[in-house]
Amino acid sequence: MSIEALHEHWPLHLKGIPRVRTHAAHTTAVPRSAAAFGPRWVREQHGFHTLPLLARPDSVIPLAADDQHPVSAWADGVELRVHAFADGAERTVVIPRTDGPDETARFHVRRTGDHLHVTTDSPHPWQLRIDSPNATLHARPAGTSETDLPYPA
Repeated sequence: MSIEALHEHWPLHLKGIPRVRTHAAHTTAVPRSAAAFGPRWVREQHGFHTLPLLARPDSVIPLAADDQHPVSAWADGVELRVHAFADGAERTVVIPRTDGPDETARFHVRRTGDHLHVTTDSPHPWQLRIDSPNATLHARPAGTSETDLPYPA
């Protein structure tokens, strides 16, 4: 079986360039916001620090404020990235504790029309960004348990 034929079944490296399978009709590469339309294989060359995370529509991805250490106070200053949220979409994001099996914060994100409603039990400051790393960063101080934000059309 040829390398190309194997690629149809497994995401192998071909000449040092990895291939990634996009499963949804539309995914977004985090953090650079490049769109990939699938399902199909996408071939890109990346270094250790540039490999993107592909976000499906209606996803919320938490990014720790401290990107220099693998274990930190993840909920303190966490940035929630909201991707291609459809009207009526809802997601719950749980931030685990770093010192045990419990959670340290829970966020519930819901879109209704042109508004995004977020509730949380987090005692820490947190941030939210919609659809793009270059979009407006909505920062909330410690103790903010609920907020409404405009959702761009």
